[in-house]
Amino acid sequence: MVPGLNKIAWQEIDRRAEKMHIPPFLVHTALKITSPNGKSYSDRLDNVKTEKQLSAIFDDFIGMVPMGQKLFGSLNPVHTGGPMQVSIAFAEQHTPATRGK
Repeated sequence: MVPGLNKIAWQEIDRRAEKMHIPPFLVHTALKITSPNGKSYSDRLDNVKTEKQLSAIFDDFIGMVPMGQKLFGSLNPVHTGGPMQVSIAFAEQHTPATRGK
């Protein structure tokens, strides 16, 4: 489990949307779509606790977009080969600075 993962995920979604000049309301509206498990992507993000869950949400979402895997598959910041398997860039961005440095 990662404390505050839901907040981290939403911040990253908003950051990426802003970087691509996509209005946040469009992204948040798109994430209200019902996902394969019957819950909206927003609900799933609000309740995400593990990297595996976050990766599954991403994979489900890109799976519903035409050519989603080809276009967005490499953008998944979480790669779960097992517990605590996150990309180095994601971990570095979300780790507080080392004390004493």
